[in-house]
Amino acid sequence: MSKERISPKEYSDMMSAISLVRINLVKSNVWLKEQNISGHTIDLSVKMKLASSQGKETASFLTSYKLTGSAKDGQAEVFSLSADFDIVYAKQKEIDLSKEFVDEFRNSIEIISWPYFREYVQSMTARMGLPPLTLPNKFFVDE
Repeated sequence: MSKERISPKEYSDMMSAISLVRINLVKSNVWLKEQNISGHTIDLSVKMKLASSQGKETASFLTSYKLTGSAKDGQAEVFSLSADFDIVYAKQKEIDLSKEFVDEFRNSIEIISWPYFREYVQSMTARMGLPPLTLPNKFFVDE
């Protein structure tokens, strides 16, 4: 059975009813097992979760990212970084965002939040004493 899809008109109507207010880093965590990892091959894994909520005047999308670095030889986790970003939209008129809209809008939320996580990873890996890590421009979800 296929997933319910929103019509382009309905999607457009809902998009015109909201406007971006802010993007906040609301939670972050960094964990480093060992600092001397030079010369080691590290496998990276990125996971992302999205939760949404809405009130009368706002809609919020909480995007949670986690990057894990594991040593290729022993498969032991070497470091991890996680960050939660709250993306808040103001409702321009009284409207309930449908589940179908939120499912479709998920792609936009990923596009909006991914650069913030990329910058966070690059900055924090440098502060951890690791070579600054630059993630790709596009996020590919591990499903």
